[in-house]
Amino acid sequence: MAAPDSGRIQEGWLYREEKVQGSMSTWKKRWNILTLQKLQCFKHNNATEPISSLSVASIEEMAYGSNIGDGSRTYAFSLTTPRGIVKLAAETSESREQWVTTLRALVPKAKVELAKEMLMRKAKRKANLELAQQQIKEAIESILRDSKRVAVRGGFKTYADALADCFQGQIGRASCRERV
Repeated sequence: MAAPDSGRIQEGWLYREEKVQGSMSTWKKRWNILTLQKLQCFKHNNATEPISSLSVASIEEMAYGSNIGDGSRTYAFSLTTPRGIVKLAAETSESREQWVTTLRALVPKAKVELAKEMLMRKAKRKANLELAQQQIKEAIESILRDSKRVAVRGGFKTYADALADCFQGQIGRASCRERV
């Protein structure tokens, strides 16, 4: 287990079922690193680029036992995600139990973190929209004040009124998008 400050919760060797030539599959020994957000798979423990990555929050189901894979892996377990089933196997019963237990504890936390992140993004978009609307309103007020001051210049008032109407329309459309 890695130090908490590295973001790594667990790491180690697991066998991963990989498809070759269509329907055939083979089990490859791969180095895996588990963080709160991802389960990453590497060719070896010194590799810097993962060959695959799975969002922990996307895990919908976990199963283990002799019915996983082709039966050649005693300590296999599977992770069901919207993209399909990932089949993994440990070298020992204890190792498999540690991976499964850690994943069971992490999946709900990862889903909560993902939900929080999505809410923060939505709040930021809403705050940006509200700020833009406020700036547009201030610009309209400024234009209307300026148009009253320079009303003696014939063409400016007409232009200012048209611009204010345009900004009002922009606010209306932005409000409609926010409701959708």
